[in-house]
Amino acid sequence: MEQSVKTYSPLGNKTFVLLVAKRAMPVIVSVIILILVFVFRNLFPAQFAGIIDSMILTGILIITIFLCVIILLGKMEYSHYAITLDDDSFKVRRGMISEEETAVPYRRIKNVVVKRGATEQIWGVSTIVITILGEEEGLAFSRETVITLPFIEKTIASEIQNQIVEKAGHAQ
Repeated sequence: MEQSVKTYSPLGNKTFVLLVAKRAMPVIVSVIILILVFVFRNLFPAQFAGIIDSMILTGILIITIFLCVIILLGKMEYSHYAITLDDDSFKVRRGMISEEETAVPYRRIKNVVVKRGATEQIWGVSTIVITILGEEEGLAFSRETVITLPFIEKTIASEIQNQIVEKAGHAQ
């Protein structure tokens, strides 16, 4: 029997943007604060004008550096994020510094759900939630584990869900 392997990597531009945006929230808040200080700097006494202007310039420099680091980390995370479907198991590889690969035999997959909240619908992405039956000291399927795969483009998420469900059905 010939092995059929399908690997999803890269997972789409939207996945990359959202992985970066997830990390950039503190920077976005900092930019808003910086803008507010700039807009309302006339409310401060005149002797503080030079200090405030220096703080704004320093803030811009720091935010630019943080933004570059966040984009680099997002790119690293994105480039190490892969989903592989072969004939025997479903595999997820992710991690930046220490890479982790999880393999789950299809026979242990209980449920595959594609979730799309309001924000995810706006961005056209989904979160895949896979429930896996566990094994513990000879008691087969005593616990369940959940694997969550966020920010997967909608079409790729549906395709992955369909393939896992089909392969899990054949493994039963």
